[in-house]
Amino acid sequence: MRRINWTKLNRQHSEGSIWKQVVTQLDSTPQSSIDYSTLESLFGQVEKKKEVADTIDNVVSSPAKKDSMITFLDSKKSMNLNITLKAFKCSAQEVVEIIRECDSAKADIDHLRSLLKVLPDTDETGEVGPTVARLRPQLQSLVRTADVIHHSTSIKTFFAHVLELGNFINSGSYAGNATGFQLSTLSRIWDTRSNEAGLTLLHHIVRTCRTDSTCTMLSFTDELGDLSDVVRLSVETLMEEVRQHQTTVALIASQLQGAPPDVANKFLESVTSTSEKLKVLQSLVDDLEERKVLLANYFSEDEKKFRLEDCFAVFHSLCEKIQEAGKELDRKAALEAKLLLRQQREEERQREREKRQLLKEERQLRLSSQQTEHQLRLSSQQTQHESKEADSNPGNCQRPRKRRTRKPGFLTSAADGDCVLDQLLADISRAHYPLRGSL
Repeated sequence: MRRINWTKLNRQHSEGSIWKQVVTQLDSTPQSSIDYSTLESLFGQVEKKKEVADTIDNVVSSPAKKDSMITFLDSKKSMNLNITLKAFKCSAQEVVEIIRECDSAKADIDHLRSLLKVLPDTDETGEVGPTVARLRPQLQSLVRTADVIHHSTSIKTFFAHVLELGNFINSGSYAGNATGFQLSTLSRIWDTRSNEAGLTLLHHIVRTCRTDSTCTMLSFTDELGDLSDVVRLSVETLMEEVRQHQTTVALIASQLQGAPPDVANKFLESVTSTSEKLKVLQSLVDDLEERKVLLANYFSEDEKKFRLEDCFAVFHSLCEKIQEAGKELDRKAALEAKLLLRQQREEERQREREKRQLLKEERQLRLSSQQTEHQLRLSSQQTQHESKEADSNPGNCQRPRKRRTRKPGFLTSAADGDCVLDQLLADISRAHYPLRGSL
Protein backbone atom coordinates (compact mmCIF):
# COMPACT_ATOMS: atom_id res chain seq x y z
CA MET A 1 0.00 0.00 0.00
CA ARG A 2 1.05 3.57 -0.58
CA ARG A 3 1.72 5.70 2.48
CA ILE A 4 0.11 8.87 3.83
CA ASN A 5 3.05 10.70 5.32
CA TRP A 6 1.19 12.47 8.07
CA THR A 7 2.65 13.32 11.47
CA LYS A 8 1.09 11.22 14.19
CA LEU A 9 0.06 12.81 17.47
CA ASN A 10 1.68 11.02 20.38
CA ARG A 11 0.34 13.18 23.17
CA GLN A 12 -2.70 12.30 25.23
CA HIS A 13 -5.89 13.86 23.95
CA SER A 14 -7.96 15.95 26.34
CA GLU A 15 -11.69 15.39 26.73
CA GLY A 16 -12.46 18.38 24.54
CA SER A 17 -10.16 17.21 21.73
CA ILE A 18 -11.64 16.33 18.37
CA TRP A 19 -9.36 13.26 18.27
CA LYS A 20 -10.70 11.99 21.56
CA GLN A 21 -14.24 12.23 20.15
CA VAL A 22 -13.21 10.73 16.80
CA VAL A 23 -11.48 7.71 18.28
CA THR A 24 -14.43 7.07 20.59
CA GLN A 25 -16.80 7.35 17.63
CA LEU A 26 -14.74 4.94 15.49
CA ASP A 27 -14.50 2.41 18.30
CA SER A 28 -18.26 2.40 18.81
CA THR A 29 -19.43 2.78 15.20
CA PRO A 30 -16.77 2.04 12.54
CA GLN A 31 -17.07 3.73 9.18
CA SER A 32 -19.40 1.42 7.24
CA SER A 33 -19.18 3.46 4.04
CA ILE A 34 -15.52 2.59 3.44
CA ASP A 35 -14.93 0.18 0.56
CA TYR A 36 -11.65 -1.44 1.55
CA SER A 37 -11.31 -3.47 -1.65
CA THR A 38 -11.49 -0.27 -3.68
CA LEU A 39 -8.86 1.31 -1.43
CA GLU A 40 -6.54 -1.62 -2.02
CA SER A 41 -6.92 -1.36 -5.79
CA LEU A 42 -6.39 2.41 -5.75
CA PHE A 43 -3.56 2.72 -3.25
CA GLY A 44 -1.89 -0.69 -3.42
CA GLN A 45 1.84 -0.64 -4.20
CA VAL A 46 2.68 -1.50 -7.88
CA GLU A 47 5.43 18.90 0.07
CA LYS A 48 7.50 20.26 2.12
CA LYS A 49 5.20 21.89 4.53
CA LYS A 50 4.63 25.43 3.40
CA GLU A 51 5.29 27.68 6.27
CA VAL A 52 2.97 30.61 6.67
CA ALA A 53 5.07 33.75 6.54
CA ASP A 54 5.11 35.81 9.65
CA THR A 55 3.82 39.22 8.65
CA ILE A 56 4.14 40.85 12.05
CA ASP A 57 6.33 43.92 11.95
CA ASN A 58 8.35 44.63 15.05
CA VAL A 59 7.04 47.72 16.70
CA VAL A 60 9.88 50.00 17.77
CA SER A 61 8.79 52.66 20.17
CA SER A 62 10.68 55.91 20.00
CA PRO A 63 12.14 57.17 23.24
CA ALA A 64 9.94 59.62 25.04
CA LYS A 65 11.04 63.19 24.94
CA LYS A 66 11.34 65.30 28.00
CA ASP A 67 8.53 67.56 26.82
CA SER A 68 5.88 65.06 25.65
CA MET A 69 3.32 66.27 23.13
CA ILE A 70 -0.28 65.19 22.82
CA THR A 71 -0.56 63.19 19.59
CA PHE A 72 -4.05 63.38 18.10
CA LEU A 73 -2.95 63.38 14.46
CA ASP A 74 -1.33 60.99 12.06
CA SER A 75 2.39 61.39 11.35
CA LYS A 76 2.01 63.33 8.07
CA LYS A 77 -0.47 65.85 9.49
CA SER A 78 1.63 66.27 12.60
CA MET A 79 4.79 66.89 10.55
CA ASN A 80 3.11 69.61 8.46
CA LEU A 81 1.82 71.30 11.59
CA ASN A 82 5.24 71.24 13.27
CA ILE A 83 6.88 72.76 10.19
CA THR A 84 4.37 75.61 10.21
CA LEU A 85 4.83 76.23 13.94
CA LYS A 86 8.59 76.53 13.51
CA ALA A 87 8.01 79.58 11.30
CA PHE A 88 6.92 81.46 14.45
CA LYS A 89 10.41 80.89 15.95
CA CYS A 90 8.97 80.16 19.36
CA SER A 91 7.47 77.29 21.31
CA ALA A 92 3.98 75.98 20.65
CA GLN A 93 2.84 77.30 24.04
CA GLU A 94 4.06 80.80 23.11
CA VAL A 95 2.17 80.58 19.79
CA VAL A 96 -0.96 79.79 21.77
CA GLU A 97 -0.41 82.85 24.00
CA ILE A 98 0.20 85.07 20.93
CA ILE A 99 -3.05 83.99 19.37
CA ARG A 100 -4.97 84.41 22.63
CA GLU A 101 -3.65 87.94 23.16
CA CYS A 102 -4.00 88.83 19.45
CA ASP A 103 -0.46 90.18 19.52
CA SER A 104 -0.06 91.28 15.89
CA ALA A 105 3.47 92.51 16.59
CA LYS A 106 4.67 88.97 17.23
CA ALA A 107 2.44 87.13 14.72
CA ASP A 108 2.86 87.66 11.01
CA ILE A 109 -0.42 87.50 9.08
CA ASP A 110 1.04 85.11 6.49
CA HIS A 111 2.18 82.72 9.23
CA LEU A 112 -1.29 82.74 10.74
CA ARG A 113 -2.86 81.96 7.36
CA SER A 114 -0.42 79.04 6.86
CA LEU A 115 -1.27 77.79 10.33
CA LEU A 116 -4.97 77.97 9.55
CA LYS A 117 -4.51 75.73 6.51
CA VAL A 118 -2.81 72.93 8.41
CA LEU A 119 -4.92 73.01 11.56
CA PRO A 120 -6.95 69.78 11.98
CA ASP A 121 -10.70 69.81 11.95
CA THR A 122 -12.90 68.09 14.51
CA ASP A 123 -13.06 64.79 12.59
CA GLU A 124 -9.27 64.52 12.33
CA THR A 125 -8.92 64.74 16.11
CA GLY A 126 -10.80 61.44 16.36
CA GLU A 127 -8.60 59.32 14.07
CA VAL A 128 -9.42 56.14 16.02
CA GLY A 129 -13.02 56.15 14.78
CA PRO A 130 -12.23 54.95 11.24
CA THR A 131 -9.72 52.50 12.67
CA VAL A 132 -12.39 50.95 14.86
CA ALA A 133 -14.76 50.75 11.89
CA ARG A 134 -12.06 48.87 9.95
CA LEU A 135 -10.78 46.55 12.67
CA ARG A 136 -14.09 45.51 14.18
CA PRO A 137 -15.47 43.48 11.20
CA GLN A 138 -12.06 41.90 10.65
CA LEU A 139 -11.83 40.70 14.23
CA GLN A 140 -15.43 39.50 14.15
CA SER A 141 -14.80 37.44 11.01
CA LEU A 142 -11.84 35.75 12.70
CA VAL A 143 -13.89 34.89 15.78
CA ARG A 144 -16.73 33.54 13.65
CA THR A 145 -14.37 31.32 11.62
CA ALA A 146 -12.85 29.89 14.78
CA ASP A 147 -16.32 29.12 16.18
CA VAL A 148 -17.44 27.35 12.97
CA ILE A 149 -14.35 25.15 13.00
CA HIS A 150 -14.82 24.28 16.66
CA HIS A 151 -18.54 23.49 16.52
CA SER A 152 -18.85 21.93 13.05
CA THR A 153 -20.15 18.35 13.14
CA SER A 154 -19.18 17.72 9.52
CA ILE A 155 -15.53 18.58 10.25
CA LYS A 156 -15.53 15.99 13.00
CA THR A 157 -17.05 13.39 10.65
CA PHE A 158 -14.56 14.28 7.92
CA PHE A 159 -11.58 13.89 10.27
CA ALA A 160 -12.92 10.53 11.46
CA HIS A 161 -13.20 9.33 7.85
CA VAL A 162 -9.69 10.53 6.98
CA LEU A 163 -8.23 8.89 10.10
CA GLU A 164 -9.90 5.56 9.28
CA LEU A 165 -8.72 5.65 5.66
CA GLY A 166 -5.20 6.69 6.63
CA ASN A 167 -4.80 3.96 9.22
CA PHE A 168 -5.92 1.34 6.70
CA ILE A 169 -3.53 2.61 4.02
CA ASN A 170 -0.68 3.00 6.53
CA SER A 171 -1.32 -0.36 8.21
CA GLY A 172 1.94 -2.14 9.03
CA SER A 173 4.02 1.04 8.83
CA TYR A 174 5.25 3.59 11.33
CA ALA A 175 2.42 5.95 10.35
CA GLY A 176 -0.33 3.42 11.00
CA ASN A 177 -2.53 2.93 14.04
CA ALA A 178 -2.67 6.69 14.64
CA THR A 179 -5.08 8.29 17.09
CA GLY A 180 -4.70 11.65 15.37
CA PHE A 181 -2.40 13.69 13.16
CA GLN A 182 -1.04 17.21 13.13
CA LEU A 183 -3.29 19.71 11.43
CA SER A 184 -0.44 20.93 9.24
CA THR A 185 -0.16 17.48 7.60
CA LEU A 186 -3.78 17.41 6.46
CA SER A 187 -2.49 18.40 3.01
CA ARG A 188 -1.19 14.82 2.59
CA ILE A 189 -4.67 13.67 1.57
CA TRP A 190 -4.46 15.64 -1.69
CA ASP A 191 -0.77 14.84 -2.15
CA THR A 192 -1.29 11.06 -1.91
CA ARG A 193 -1.88 9.79 -5.46
CA SER A 194 -3.67 6.59 -6.36
CA ASN A 195 -2.99 4.04 -9.09
CA GLU A 196 -5.73 5.65 -11.17
CA ALA A 197 -4.42 8.51 -13.29
CA GLY A 198 -5.26 11.95 -11.91
CA LEU A 199 -6.91 10.58 -8.75
CA THR A 200 -5.76 11.40 -5.20
CA LEU A 201 -7.07 10.32 -1.84
CA LEU A 202 -9.10 13.53 -1.64
CA HIS A 203 -10.69 12.76 -5.04
CA HIS A 204 -11.66 9.35 -3.69
CA ILE A 205 -13.23 10.90 -0.58
CA VAL A 206 -15.20 13.45 -2.61
CA ARG A 207 -16.36 10.80 -5.10
CA THR A 208 -17.40 8.48 -2.27
CA CYS A 209 -19.40 11.24 -0.60
CA ARG A 210 -21.11 12.11 -3.88
CA THR A 211 -22.31 8.56 -4.41
CA ASP A 212 -23.94 8.55 -0.97
CA SER A 213 -26.99 10.80 -0.79
CA THR A 214 -26.84 10.81 3.03
CA CYS A 215 -23.20 11.96 3.19
CA THR A 216 -22.78 15.33 4.95
CA MET A 217 -19.09 15.23 5.91
CA LEU A 218 -18.20 17.88 3.29
CA SER A 219 -20.88 20.37 4.30
CA PHE A 220 -18.33 22.33 6.36
CA THR A 221 -17.17 23.93 3.09
CA ASP A 222 -20.52 25.73 2.95
CA GLU A 223 -20.45 26.49 6.66
CA LEU A 224 -17.05 28.19 6.45
CA GLY A 225 -17.80 30.01 3.23
CA ASP A 226 -15.13 31.93 1.37
CA LEU A 227 -12.03 32.23 3.59
CA SER A 228 -9.92 34.18 1.10
CA ASP A 229 -10.38 37.45 3.05
CA VAL A 230 -9.86 35.78 6.42
CA VAL A 231 -6.52 34.19 5.54
CA ARG A 232 -5.15 37.57 4.47
CA LEU A 233 -5.52 38.87 8.01
CA SER A 234 -2.79 38.60 10.60
CA VAL A 235 -4.19 38.01 14.05
CA GLU A 236 -1.03 39.21 15.77
CA THR A 237 -0.93 42.36 13.66
CA LEU A 238 -4.54 43.22 14.46
CA MET A 239 -3.97 42.61 18.16
CA GLU A 240 -0.86 44.77 18.11
CA GLU A 241 -2.70 47.57 16.35
CA VAL A 242 -5.43 47.56 18.99
CA ARG A 243 -2.77 47.65 21.74
CA GLN A 244 -1.04 50.61 20.11
CA HIS A 245 -4.27 52.58 19.94
CA GLN A 246 -5.05 51.77 23.55
CA THR A 247 -1.59 52.90 24.61
CA THR A 248 -1.94 56.11 22.62
CA VAL A 249 -5.37 56.93 24.06
CA ALA A 250 -4.16 56.17 27.59
CA LEU A 251 -1.20 58.50 27.09
CA ILE A 252 -3.44 61.25 25.75
CA ALA A 253 -5.77 60.86 28.72
CA SER A 254 -2.88 61.19 31.17
CA GLN A 255 -1.52 64.23 29.30
CA LEU A 256 -4.91 65.94 29.34
CA GLN A 257 -4.87 65.84 33.10
CA GLY A 258 -2.02 68.37 33.11
CA ALA A 259 -3.25 70.39 30.13
CA PRO A 260 -4.93 73.80 30.37
CA PRO A 261 -8.65 73.53 31.17
CA ASP A 262 -9.77 74.78 27.77
CA VAL A 263 -7.62 72.18 25.96
CA ALA A 264 -8.65 69.41 28.34
CA ASN A 265 -12.34 70.23 28.00
CA LYS A 266 -12.08 70.36 24.23
CA PHE A 267 -10.58 66.87 23.84
CA LEU A 268 -11.77 65.02 26.92
CA GLU A 269 -15.09 63.96 25.39
CA SER A 270 -13.40 62.70 22.21
CA VAL A 271 -10.83 60.72 24.18
CA THR A 272 -13.53 59.17 26.35
CA SER A 273 -15.58 58.14 23.32
CA THR A 274 -12.51 56.67 21.63
CA SER A 275 -11.63 54.74 24.74
CA GLU A 276 -15.09 53.15 24.80
CA LYS A 277 -14.75 52.11 21.14
CA LEU A 278 -11.38 50.56 21.84
CA LYS A 279 -12.92 48.51 24.64
CA VAL A 280 -15.13 46.83 22.03
CA LEU A 281 -12.05 45.94 19.99
CA GLN A 282 -10.24 44.70 23.07
CA SER A 283 -13.19 42.45 23.86
CA LEU A 284 -12.86 40.89 20.37
CA VAL A 285 -9.11 40.52 20.87
CA ASP A 286 -9.79 38.68 24.14
CA ASP A 287 -12.26 36.42 22.29
CA LEU A 288 -9.58 35.61 19.73
CA GLU A 289 -7.06 34.76 22.43
CA GLU A 290 -9.65 32.44 23.97
CA ARG A 291 -10.35 30.78 20.58
CA LYS A 292 -6.65 30.27 20.01
CA VAL A 293 -6.27 28.28 23.21
CA LEU A 294 -9.53 26.45 22.55
CA LEU A 295 -8.58 25.32 19.03
CA ALA A 296 -5.05 24.38 20.09
CA ASN A 297 -6.52 21.96 22.63
CA TYR A 298 -9.26 20.88 20.22
CA PHE A 299 -6.69 19.65 17.68
CA SER A 300 -4.22 18.49 20.37
CA GLU A 301 -1.61 20.95 19.14
CA ASP A 302 1.16 22.66 21.10
CA GLU A 303 -0.49 25.76 22.52
CA LYS A 304 2.74 27.77 22.39
CA LYS A 305 3.30 27.06 18.68
CA PHE A 306 -0.32 27.07 17.52
CA ARG A 307 -1.36 30.05 15.41
CA LEU A 308 -4.88 30.86 14.26
CA GLU A 309 -3.54 32.04 10.90
CA ASP A 310 -2.04 28.61 10.23
CA CYS A 311 -5.27 26.89 11.23
CA PHE A 312 -7.39 29.09 8.97
CA ALA A 313 -4.92 28.64 6.09
CA VAL A 314 -5.21 24.83 6.36
CA PHE A 315 -8.99 24.91 6.17
CA HIS A 316 -8.91 27.48 3.36
CA SER A 317 -6.67 25.17 1.32
CA LEU A 318 -8.82 22.17 2.21
CA CYS A 319 -12.02 23.86 1.03
CA GLU A 320 -10.37 24.99 -2.20
CA LYS A 321 -8.97 21.51 -2.88
CA ILE A 322 -12.38 19.91 -2.27
CA GLN A 323 -13.98 22.30 -4.76
CA GLU A 324 -11.22 21.64 -7.31
CA ALA A 325 -11.55 17.88 -6.84
CA GLY A 326 -15.30 18.12 -7.43
CA LYS A 327 -14.77 20.08 -10.66
CA GLU A 328 -12.11 17.62 -11.86
CA LEU A 329 -14.43 14.68 -11.15
CA ASP A 330 -17.17 16.46 -13.12
CA ARG A 331 -14.84 16.97 -16.07
CA LYS A 332 -13.70 13.37 -15.89
CA ALA A 333 -17.28 12.10 -15.72
CA ALA A 334 -18.24 14.30 -18.68
CA LEU A 335 -15.28 12.99 -20.69
CA GLU A 336 -16.10 9.38 -19.81
CA ALA A 337 -19.74 9.96 -20.77
CA LYS A 338 -18.61 11.46 -24.08
CA LEU A 339 -16.30 8.52 -24.76
CA LEU A 340 -19.05 6.07 -23.80
CA LEU A 341 -21.50 7.81 -26.12
CA ARG A 342 -18.95 7.72 -28.92
CA GLN A 343 -18.34 4.01 -28.27
CA GLN A 344 -22.07 3.31 -28.24
CA ARG A 345 -22.51 5.16 -31.52
CA GLU A 346 -19.64 3.26 -33.08
CA GLU A 347 -21.10 -0.03 -31.87
CA GLU A 348 -24.47 1.01 -33.29
CA ARG A 349 -22.88 1.84 -36.64
CA GLN A 350 -21.07 -1.50 -36.61
CA ARG A 351 -24.32 -3.32 -35.91
CA GLU A 352 -25.95 -1.41 -38.80
CA ARG A 353 -23.12 -2.42 -41.13
CA GLU A 354 -23.38 -6.04 -40.06
CA LYS A 355 -27.13 -5.92 -40.48
CA ARG A 356 -26.84 -4.49 -44.00
CA GLN A 357 -24.23 -7.10 -44.90
CA LEU A 358 -26.45 -9.86 -43.56
CA LEU A 359 -29.42 -8.57 -45.56
CA LYS A 360 -27.28 -8.41 -48.68
CA GLU A 361 -26.11 -11.98 -48.22
CA GLU A 362 -29.68 -13.12 -47.60
CA ARG A 363 -30.84 -11.40 -50.82
CA GLN A 364 -28.04 -13.00 -52.81
CA LEU A 365 -28.79 -16.38 -51.32
CA ARG A 366 -32.47 -15.99 -52.02
CA LEU A 367 -31.78 -14.90 -55.63
CA SER A 368 -29.43 -17.82 -56.17
CA SER A 369 -32.00 -20.18 -54.75
CA GLN A 370 -34.64 -18.77 -57.06
CA GLN A 371 -32.38 -19.16 -60.11
CA THR A 372 -31.57 -22.76 -59.21
CA GLU A 373 -35.22 -23.51 -58.64
CA HIS A 374 -36.08 -21.96 -62.04
CA GLN A 375 -33.45 -24.03 -63.82
CA LEU A 376 -34.64 -27.18 -62.13
CA ARG A 377 -38.20 -26.34 -63.13
CA LEU A 378 -37.18 -25.79 -66.77
CA SER A 379 -35.21 -29.03 -66.81
CA SER A 380 -38.11 -30.90 -65.33
CA GLN A 381 -40.48 -29.44 -67.90
CA GLN A 382 -38.12 -30.37 -70.75
CA THR A 383 -37.83 -33.90 -69.46
CA GLN A 384 -41.58 -34.19 -69.12
CA HIS A 385 -42.05 -32.83 -72.68
CA GLU A 386 -39.63 -35.30 -74.19
CA SER A 387 -41.19 -38.10 -72.24
CA LYS A 388 -44.62 -37.17 -73.58
CA GLU A 389 -43.33 -37.08 -77.20
CA ALA A 390 -41.73 -40.47 -76.81
CA ASP A 391 -44.93 -41.90 -75.42
CA SER A 392 -47.01 -40.45 -78.28
CA ASN A 393 -44.68 -41.69 -81.20
CA PRO A 394 -43.34 -45.13 -80.31
CA GLY A 395 -42.33 -45.98 -84.00
CA ASN A 396 -40.12 -42.99 -84.44
CA CYS A 397 -37.66 -44.20 -81.98
CA GLN A 398 -34.26 -44.08 -83.67
CA ARG A 399 -32.22 -47.17 -83.51
CA PRO A 400 -28.55 -46.91 -82.93
CA ARG A 401 -26.82 -46.55 -86.26
CA LYS A 402 -24.14 -49.04 -86.97
CA ARG A 403 -20.95 -47.66 -88.41
CA ARG A 404 -20.26 -49.15 -91.83
CA THR A 405 -16.78 -50.30 -92.62
CA ARG A 406 -15.51 -49.20 -96.02
CA LYS A 407 -14.05 -51.87 -98.10
CA PRO A 408 -10.81 -51.04 -99.82
CA GLY A 409 -11.36 -49.54 -103.24
CA PHE A 410 -14.81 -48.26 -102.56
CA LEU A 411 -15.66 -44.65 -101.77
CA THR A 412 -18.07 -43.93 -99.03
CA SER A 413 -20.44 -41.08 -98.47
CA ALA A 414 -20.53 -38.56 -95.65
CA ALA A 415 -23.19 -40.67 -94.04
CA ASP A 416 -20.61 -43.37 -93.41
CA GLY A 417 -18.93 -41.07 -91.02
CA ASP A 418 -15.64 -40.63 -92.94
CA CYS A 419 -14.63 -37.93 -95.39
CA VAL A 420 -14.56 -39.24 -99.03
CA LEU A 421 -11.69 -36.97 -100.03
CA ASP A 422 -9.62 -38.03 -97.10
CA GLN A 423 -10.06 -41.65 -98.04
CA LEU A 424 -9.26 -40.90 -101.69
CA LEU A 425 -6.06 -39.09 -100.82
CA ALA A 426 -5.09 -41.95 -98.58
CA ASP A 427 -5.57 -44.46 -101.44
CA ILE A 428 -3.54 -42.27 -103.84
CA SER A 429 -0.70 -42.05 -101.38
CA ARG A 430 -0.61 -45.83 -101.28
CA ALA A 431 -0.68 -46.02 -105.10
CA HIS A 432 -3.83 -47.95 -104.87
CA TYR A 433 -6.50 -46.91 -107.35
CA PRO A 434 -9.41 -49.25 -107.24
CA LEU A 435 -11.91 -46.71 -108.55
CA ARG A 436 -14.93 -48.82 -108.40
CA GLY A 437 -18.20 -48.17 -106.96
CA SER A 438 -20.04 -45.02 -106.85
CA LEU A 439 -19.99 -42.07 -104.60
